[in-house]
Amino acid sequence: MISKENKKDFYNWSVKLFKKCNIENKTLGFLIKAIHFNIPAFLMLFMVYGSKVLDVLIIIYLLIILALFYLFNGCFLTKIEKKIDGEDLTIIDPLLEFYNINKTNENRFKISIYIFFSYFSVIIFVFYLRFYSNYESTDFFDNFYDLIKFYIINLFSLTSSLTSYSTSSSFILSLEEENNSQIIQYQTSTI
Repeated sequence: MISKENKKDFYNWSVKLFKKCNIENKTLGFLIKAIHFNIPAFLMLFMVYGSKVLDVLIIIYLLIILALFYLFNGCFLTKIEKKIDGEDLTIIDPLLEFYNINKTNENRFKISIYIFFSYFSVIIFVFYLRFYSNYESTDFFDNFYDLIKFYIINLFSLTSSLTSYSTSSSFILSLEEENNSQIIQYQTSTI
């Protein structure tokens, strides 16, 4: 873990750097949030349409983000956004509100980790499909519809699993088992 003093220095340095843009704090906070919220979608597009080198770089980038998430005890970009615009809003909050889960930093952290690993597993799955699977078709995009279907199934499994959310570790284990069974079902149905 990084010491509190070093985190504070990093946040203050980052805020000063962003404020050099001469944009009002509310607008700057919104701009950073908009970019932050859209990064996963753009990374997925790059994974689907990018080269193998780009895809490997995205995987390395995501592993670095995971390490930083643990080192900073949460998303450092979210904390910078909060310092700039003063709003305590994260991308996880709508999900927590929908399922009536308290918006505590601990709950945000746990759900963020689960969502990250779900997203990362889809990223790895796309990478595998594009570069290492034995598709009978000559074009990856012939079966892209099946990939989208698989992704939507994973999203529905997340929402159904969150309805029975508990703070115990069995929550994450049951979600991982459910996700693994869906992957096996998907793989056998596409063969």
